Amino acid sequence: ARLWEPYDSAKAAKYLDAAKASYDAYKTHWKEYTSAEASNKQSLYPPLDQAIGGGAYGDTDSKDDAYWAACELYATTGDSKYYDDLASYDKSFQVLSNLVGGENKGSFGSFNWGNTSSCGSLSLYLNQDKLTQLTDANKKSIVDSMKAAADLYVEKENAQGYGIPYEGAEYSDPVNLPADLVIKGYEWGSNSFVINNAMIMAYAYDETDDIKYMNGVATAMDYIFGRNPLSVSFVTGYGSYAISRPHHRYWSNELDKTLPMAPDGVMSGGPNAGLQDPYVRALGFVPGDEDNASQRCYVDSIEAWSTNEVTINWNSPFAWVVSFMQDEAAEADGEIETDPTTTTDPTTPSTNPSEDPSDDPSEQDPSTTAAPTGSVDPSVDYIYGDVNLDGAVSVADIAKLSKFIANGDIYPVGNGDAVSENQAKVQANVAYDEAIDSIDLNKLIEYCLNNIQKSQLGPQ
Repeated sequence: ARLWEPYDSAKAAKYLDAAKASYDAYKTHWKEYTSAEASNKQSLYPPLDQAIGGGAYGDTDSKDDAYWAACELYATTGDSKYYDDLASYDKSFQVLSNLVGGENKGSFGSFNWGNTSSCGSLSLYLNQDKLTQLTDANKKSIVDSMKAAADLYVEKENAQGYGIPYEGAEYSDPVNLPADLVIKGYEWGSNSFVINNAMIMAYAYDETDDIKYMNGVATAMDYIFGRNPLSVSFVTGYGSYAISRPHHRYWSNELDKTLPMAPDGVMSGGPNAGLQDPYVRALGFVPGDEDNASQRCYVDSIEAWSTNEVTINWNSPFAWVVSFMQDEAAEADGEIETDPTTTTDPTTPSTNPSEDPSDDPSEQDPSTTAAPTGSVDPSVDYIYGDVNLDGAVSVADIAKLSKFIANGDIYPVGNGDAVSENQAKVQANVAYDEAIDSIDLNKLIEYCLNNIQKSQLGPQ
């Protein structure tokens, strides 16, 4: 209703009337049964075993949905009765980072289809200027919890080799797997957690202008677009190696050549340690095997519905994050590690150090200091971006460079000898500055995404 009001007030009024009526129906019919009462009453929740032909979408708690609905109605109408309702919810004015209830048993995320209260809090945050009953304490609670969740996601990225703002959980799936089987690893649609968590980091960036959150969003997208153990882009049509056969009823060319391939820009749900479908099992995957590496539990086939499904509730946040990056990333004005007034020769020390002692490399934590570059030999014809020395610049070089940046000299580049290591370091310095760091990595990614030319790698 809010979105349609400027364009079609009659349609907006129709939508708002329907929203009010459905919310009133919830308040009339919903009742939180005690265990004693529940044993004598038929549950209003659908049974989880009714999942033939599709997911059960098990959810046995509607309070988070009611909170979200009340937040939207309050943001739209300003009616205090909706504020009174939402304020009584036990997780009001919070952005979560741990999801419990229904099919989630401690999922590392802020929201998904089954846990929606954070969506309500975000709507209050986005409309706070016009909501008179929203107190300063309410606003602070939302912002503080949003930043805390974003900090957690950035911390998780920095702790993992592939920089993904997500970790697996322990869960079961009695509908598709043996009831006593406990899965330890990535959940169905793991990429959706990556994208949803990226949204929280994006909002934290909008609130604070702290570049670490923008970098967090970019790092999450790096994983989606190919910086992962499979070196595959989970988005059709984008990347050197991209998926092409997602599970879909209409984009079914793999099974019926009269039907179309998926268009470019569709994100797959991605790795899933549950491995519920028979196709992936026929390939040798075993659900529940503790030796399974979650990030490799993936197959690009229309038949692999547990790993390659596509949904609107996964692709809409993906589109949102892409739009955010297009709108905001180019204008991001965060601190950078190199001073633009210094020499661009990577072999020459800086002649204009910062007056702030914390910027002195000798005072920095070695774990956060960028790796040194190699020494340029004028007689060598360098291929800037070729970090693995295979004669080409590709996604493989992104993976090599990301590991080197994460671990410094502990993770070698080159072929193990001093000469090749020096050459690899020179070629890794695609930004051609004083250090090998995330600036080089981002520029190399831009090249692999065809956003910049090869001539823009290395000295200009």
